Amino acid sequence: MGSDGTPAGHFRVKQIKNKRSLDPIGLSSGFIKKISSPLVKPLCVLFSFMFESGQIPDDWRVANIIPVFKKGCSSVCSNYRPISLTSVICKLFERVVKDQVLNYLYRNKLISQHQHGFLSRSSTCTQLLETVNDWTLSIRTRRMVDAIYFDFSKAFDSVSHPKLIHKLKRYGLTGKLLAIIDNFLFNRQQRVVFPEGYFTYAQITSGVPQGSVLGPLLFLLFINDVVDLFLVL
Repeated sequence: MGSDGTPAGHFRVKQIKNKRSLDPIGLSSGFIKKISSPLVKPLCVLFSFMFESGQIPDDWRVANIIPVFKKGCSSVCSNYRPISLTSVICKLFERVVKDQVLNYLYRNKLISQHQHGFLSRSSTCTQLLETVNDWTLSIRTRRMVDAIYFDFSKAFDSVSHPKLIHKLKRYGLTGKLLAIIDNFLFNRQQRVVFPEGYFTYAQITSGVPQGSVLGPLLFLLFINDVVDLFLVL
């Protein structure tokens, strides 16, 4: 139950953004939000069944990629920003899983204190505040400061699934929860969609799903120990 006495699932449906863009099967979050009340109980039954079985529908593992032109020459692929549209219903299920995983991580203090991305109340602003504070203290104590910047190319797309699952196990995520996350990553497909038509689906063999709810959290856990490795050096 939510804090206001309503079913927790209903609360999450009401919290989704009211967008009109269509997912791969033709549903929009705005439409789901309008018919949320009668959907709550069926979705709760469906989500419980999927969690117990460790399987999600194949239609939930596909994505439509919409290329949005940025600037420059329109014939250069790098001048387009890909927008990934994934299943709206699957995102509701992902929110349930994400909440449970985050509660576990926070309860056991498993997220690095230096992590400022993909977390509530954390952002580039909090990262800059912490950095400026560290630099100010170093200047006051006349200590030298070295700044090294890393930019990982196609970071989301480069995540190895076997390595990610191994890390999740090391964080204590096992059993049915790990099984559903593993199945969520397995056999994913995507296709590029244009106003005039679309390409055939292509298999995705690595990376966390962009445009998903779980994707950023999984990426966070994949790189969570990076800072600790540098501190050792």
